[in-house]
Amino acid sequence: MKKLLSIIMAILIVMAVTPMTFALDVHTHSVSVNCAEQENTELFIPLTQEMIDAMDGYWYTIYNANYYLAEDIVIPNYIVARLKSNLCLNGHSITAVKEGIRAHTMPVIDVYGDSTFSICDCKGGGKLIGTGKGSNTGILLRDNAAVNFYGGNICIDSETAFVGVYLSRGSVFNMYAGSIYSDNYGVQSPEGATVNLYAGKVGGGNKNTFLSANSTLNAADGVLCDCMCHEEGFLGFIWKIINLFQKLFGTNPVCECSRAHY
Repeated sequence: MKKLLSIIMAILIVMAVTPMTFALDVHTHSVSVNCAEQENTELFIPLTQEMIDAMDGYWYTIYNANYYLAEDIVIPNYIVARLKSNLCLNGHSITAVKEGIRAHTMPVIDVYGDSTFSICDCKGGGKLIGTGKGSNTGILLRDNAAVNFYGGNICIDSETAFVGVYLSRGSVFNMYAGSIYSDNYGVQSPEGATVNLYAGKVGGGNKNTFLSANSTLNAADGVLCDCMCHEEGFLGFIWKIINLFQKLFGTNPVCECSRAHY
């Protein structure tokens, strides 16, 4: 009898623990946050819409931690990254829909000064999206901040679209994959900063990059988008004709830099 009770108790314990085990979505990355690397992995915390909705302040802060998107989320303002923070888009999107007087000054992700922020995308298709009358910047790097962009897409297409990535004084932006597009500038720095474009695509409706004379741009061949959709004048007119036929036949709807062709 005691043996039977022991077996029943063991079965009940397994039944109680098993659902929790399967419900836990364990998400890990290399400490470099490069999805292609599997050594020296660390655990990532899920970031959900419920967590965003419950935030106490004006923004949600990622503070010296690893996060991954567990679902598509919509933010009313922006996300702050401080110290050494990592985010995996995990095939999902962060959409910032901002309206109002202060909206034009706010990015989707604000990287504080002297902080390092790394972003990647395990599954592909992950995006930072800016819409509305504000949301004019995908990632803002404050003074002496550093960002490693290992994957994902930045698409800023709002009424007051400004820039995909904005660099303040002394900041460094390293792009290893993905795409960046803004209706105005893809990457901009009016102050001394460093932009290293190793791979991916950067495009802008006005100009792909707009950097001050004391900024440094290291761009590999093919990184700055050379699609005709960025051209003006005669070539821009020819593109409109080509794009009309593409729209009729449903081909090439999105540029390599994430710009919507139609």
